[in-house]
Amino acid sequence: MAEPIKQYSKRDIDAVFTGVSKVLSKRVSVLLIGGCAMTFRNLKPSTKDVDLLFEDELSEQAFFSALKRVGFKELFPGSYLIDLKAKDILINDDGLQFDLFTKTVMGGLTLSPAMKNRAEKHADYGLLSAFLASKEDVYLFKAITTRPFPRDYEDLLTLQQSGLDWSAVISEYCAQVKGRKMDGNLRKKLSALKRNGVTNPLIRELKL
Repeated sequence: MAEPIKQYSKRDIDAVFTGVSKVLSKRVSVLLIGGCAMTFRNLKPSTKDVDLLFEDELSEQAFFSALKRVGFKELFPGSYLIDLKAKDILINDDGLQFDLFTKTVMGGLTLSPAMKNRAEKHADYGLLSAFLASKEDVYLFKAITTRPFPRDYEDLLTLQQSGLDWSAVISEYCAQVKGRKMDGNLRKKLSALKRNGVTNPLIRELKL
C-alpha cells in the first residue's frame, strides 16, 4: 500500500512566509492559487504543496532566493520543463514543496485583470504580501491540471459545494481556456465528475 501523501497546515505555510519575509531583498506580492488558497479559506484542513503565482520575473526570483536562504532546495534544475510548467520547484527538509509560477500556469492560464480584481488580500508578512485567488479561479486552476483521479476531483467538488460565481468561471474559461490544449484536461476532469453524478453550469455550457 502506498504511503499517504504528507499534508501541511496553515501554520506550516505561515511559518515559511514569515521566514521568507525576513530575508527578502525587495517587496513582493504573490497570489496563492491551489490547495493552499483553499486551506487559507478554510475549505480544506491542509495541502500537499504550495502553488504561488507571481506577476513578474523579478518578484519570482526574489522569492526563490529567499526560499533558498531559509533552507529550501531546488527539487531539480529546469523544473519549468515538466508538465506542470512551474518556473521553479523547491522543497525543504520536512518535504514541504513550493511550486513557483511567473505570469502563467500550465503554460497558458495567465494572471488576468479579472483574476487580480477577484483576488483577496490574505496577509502582509513584512516585505511579503500574500493574496488568495478567488474560489472561481482556483476551480479553473484545478480543472486544467493533468493530475489523475482522485487528485483535484475532491477539491473541485468542495469548491462547487462552497458556492461559486459560475458566470465568472465561464467568462474566464472562454477567455483563456476554450480551444487550447489545457481545455482537453478540463473536459476530461469535468466529464469524470459528470459520470459520478456531478453537474454545474460550466459542465452544461460545454455540453459534456
